[in-house]
Amino acid sequence: MGVLGAVGSFSMMTGIGYIVYRIYPLLSVATIRVKVVNCILSAAIASSTILPRMAPDPSLERGSIQAQTHEQAMRSSTSFILCLALQVLALSMFVFAILCWLEDIAAKYMDRSKMEVSEQELQNVADPKSVSHKIWRILASFIDFTPKHILITTIIIFVCWMPVLIINGPAIIGVDAMVQLIQYKTGHVWDPMLMNELPGYRAQDHHPVFDTLLYGLFDQLGVFLGNEIAGMRVLIICQSLFAAFSLAVALAWIRRRTSLPDGAVVAILFFSALLPAFPMYMSIVLKDTTWLPFFVLWCVLFYECVYRVRKHERLTISLITAVVVFGIVGGLTKKTSVYVTGLSLLALALFAHKNRVRVALMALLPPILVAIVIPATLFSPLRIAPGGPQEAISVPMQQVAKVAIDKWPELSPKDKKAIEKVIDVKEAHQHWNRNSSDYVKHYAYRQDATKLDRTKFMAIWARLFFRYPGEYFKAALYLAIPFVVHDTYYYTSAVRCGWWEAGGRSLFPGYEECALSHGQKTIAVPLVSLLNKIPPFSLLGSEAVYVLWIPLVAMGFVVIRREYGKLLFTLPFVFTWLNLLALPAHQVRYSLGFLFCFALMIAVPFIREESRNTSIADDQVVSATLDE
Repeated sequence: MGVLGAVGSFSMMTGIGYIVYRIYPLLSVATIRVKVVNCILSAAIASSTILPRMAPDPSLERGSIQAQTHEQAMRSSTSFILCLALQVLALSMFVFAILCWLEDIAAKYMDRSKMEVSEQELQNVADPKSVSHKIWRILASFIDFTPKHILITTIIIFVCWMPVLIINGPAIIGVDAMVQLIQYKTGHVWDPMLMNELPGYRAQDHHPVFDTLLYGLFDQLGVFLGNEIAGMRVLIICQSLFAAFSLAVALAWIRRRTSLPDGAVVAILFFSALLPAFPMYMSIVLKDTTWLPFFVLWCVLFYECVYRVRKHERLTISLITAVVVFGIVGGLTKKTSVYVTGLSLLALALFAHKNRVRVALMALLPPILVAIVIPATLFSPLRIAPGGPQEAISVPMQQVAKVAIDKWPELSPKDKKAIEKVIDVKEAHQHWNRNSSDYVKHYAYRQDATKLDRTKFMAIWARLFFRYPGEYFKAALYLAIPFVVHDTYYYTSAVRCGWWEAGGRSLFPGYEECALSHGQKTIAVPLVSLLNKIPPFSLLGSEAVYVLWIPLVAMGFVVIRREYGKLLFTLPFVFTWLNLLALPAHQVRYSLGFLFCFALMIAVPFIREESRNTSIADDQVVSATLDE
């Protein structure tokens, strides 16, 4: 990075920040609390934007030693670090001004979340006689829990998604889904961790068996229709409609339970319908996309539980049943889901008072059924091989492998012996990859490691952290990618790709291995490239905006208003953050829950303490609808 470029960037951002500060007088009258919180938020947002430049250039990873040494020296130089610090400061000034402005606007509506006012009074914040206000009111009238209006909202979203679904079609079958379809169609169970076949089994639970059965049934439907890929088309249509439905329900809850103006709710609707990132991922056959609608609906039910707990209302049996059912189905479609949902409910139980037992039951039933009862009772008779234990300790394996590679002579003979029982250090060194722990799992994990060996290994992992925190940080630096401006949610890929050696070539005849369809090649690929380059689409599709920026700003506004009880609504996203920090690699699909639940996150500061309308009966209708 040239000094001129850094100075130019600093000058531009300083100028913008100064102008905003001068033309917006409310900055000077903002309270100390507002300024402090917004300073912290702006520093985090600016750092997530600028600091990724400190990361090593991946293109030099396999380059010459001289090039890597030069890059390392350049990035550690005083001038480089100073330029980055100045850019962070300048951008922080600009973001700070924007946040103060947003907080002032939002405060008008957040103040109304504390009192019970009529719908008309709420909307009078804007000019009720303006044409735009009337248009927003008419459009927003279709966003409620009326079945007809839910259907209309669902259709609006789906119709807007259709062009992207078509150009990204006929389907994108993920690598994981390919393994699952091979299991279902050929009877050959291929372990993606061991990279070989598992004789004597009909399936493996490394990828959820529920998803395998679902994809297999739609594949059979395609064969029945005379074109195997047609079954995947039907699956994509179904999951897209279901995802659109889940967003419609979320928007209906937001409009009913929050003080957000109608214009904001309608804007969120059209944003969800028109941002290409949403349908781009709905065109993929993968456990993450299959799971998404269930998670969104579970979050809506969780929000309703928190809402009623804060009002000291008893949770109804029907609501409890719905939370448990969606928690179980979510866990069956994506195993890590039960940890997020279970821990969120357990944390809520601490504040549930008279609902504590009911919330605790909702928290414990899904993980017990999904992780214990179903594997213990069904896997053996159905000949389903369990997933490998290395998946759960992939990040510790990556970190300990890094220490073993760099600091092997410093380790005690006892520690070396315990590490070698779980990790083949030579294989770990040979296949080392700083961007993923998958390579340690695939090549270095010892299959004969016992549960006791893994327990001792985890104890060593915890102890070595205090000796080699730098190595631990460097080994898992990829875990920070979702929290910085790096990747986007814009995506396209080949119709099918991978696992040809396991029988993948027999699937979907007519589509070559890793080849793009005509629509993907001529439209989708250029579109993704264009969206990633042109503002504001490049920013609107950024992973960090949804994973970090929106949650932090929502939490910050809650803290500014001292409404700390509303932080309970953010529990699923807090535990999803922790889940992201325990994954073997970074892929954008792992954080899709933040993208599809962004509206629920935005709504947190505006959630009303009482019913939106003065009619108690009206509030009871909404509760009954959610219970049903």
